[in-house]
Formats: sequence, structure tokens, C-alpha cells
Amino acid sequence: MLLTPPLPCCPFLASALNCLLLTARIPAIFYGSGKKEARPTIILGNGYDGGQEEMLHVMGKAILERGMNVITYEGPGQPTVRRKQNLGFIHEWEKVVTPVVDYLLTRPEVDPKSIGLLGYSFGGMLAPRAAAFEHRLAPVFAVDGVYEFASVV
Repeated sequence: MLLTPPLPCCPFLASALNCLLLTARIPAIFYGSGKKEARPTIILGNGYDGGQEEMLHVMGKAILERGMNVITYEGPGQPTVRRKQNLGFIHEWEKVVTPVVDYLLTRPEVDPKSIGLLGYSFGGMLAPRAAAFEHRLAPVFAVDGVYEFASVV
């Protein structure tokens, strides 16, 4: 795990890591709230072609400012995993989110009963699928999901 110093745009410590998905690696970045006690944590999932770093600016910073932790990630078919591991999308998105939840449960600053998942853009379609199988999630948000996939491909 690599600990990076706070950035001017985000005064929170970030940890870059890889969660394991069978033979693949799920790149993730954990942003701690800076609070000592266990806090709610939101998993932010991006869309089809967006990098996980953009999620810090889309919603992550606002969540951190409210005293919660954030973790961003990319799964198969998304930019980093597609480029570096040559893996395309899988529809079983719970196989991507579950290792992220497993990782969060190892961190003392994460409240295990308050882990949420937010899917943005195409991620708004993937998040409900993951939540249907990953029962350790508390709230689940689908923001701007794709409602008729065939019409956009």
C-alpha cells in the first residue's frame, strides 16, 4: 500500500492499493476522513470510460468534507484494468465490489455496518447488480444509470 500526501485539491490522506479478484487486480484508492473513530465509508464506482480519480472530484471530496471515508476503484473493462490487464467488462459486478468490501473491513477507521456503494453513470447500472449479491452494503445509490443499455451501444 502506498500512502500519498494530501493534495492541494484534497487535504485528505490517500492510500493506493490493489484488491484481488480471482486472477485480476482491482486498483483502488482509499481516502480517509482523518477522524480517529470508525466512520461510514462510501465506495464510489465510475462509469464505462471514466477513471477512478475523477470520482474524487465528482462526489468524493464532498463526502470527505462530511466526515466519511471514500474508496474509489476500477473493475474489468474500465480504463486502468482494460489497459494494464487487458480485461473486458464482466456483468457479475459483485465479483468486483466484494473484494473492495473485504479490504474495507480490514481498516479500523471503517464502520463495518456503514459501508455504502454509489455507482455513477454506467456505474449506476453496475452498483445495484453488485448490491443484489453483496449483503454487507448499507445504502446503495444509482446515479444516472443507463436504463436501456441496447440503445447506447
